[in-house]
Amino acid sequence: MNLESKKEMYNILKEKIRDRKLSYKKLSEKMRISESGFNKKINGKYFFTQEEIFMLKKILKLKNSELIQIFF
Repeated sequence: MNLESKKEMYNILKEKIRDRKLSYKKLSEKMRISESGFNKKINGKYFFTQEEIFMLKKILKLKNSELIQIFF
């Protein structure tokens, strides 16, 4: 996956975060990662780990189809 396609898919994730009315700070706290680390991941500089993807699914109440669309 190249950087541009990853950024495009993460736009969907950003939309889901806005829909849940969560800030990156609040979400990163729930995930127990730094806000800076979360920002780097959501902006495509680093990949989310499997554990982080699972946590995002749970916190944002993502469907499996949405998860696949965003991360795979």
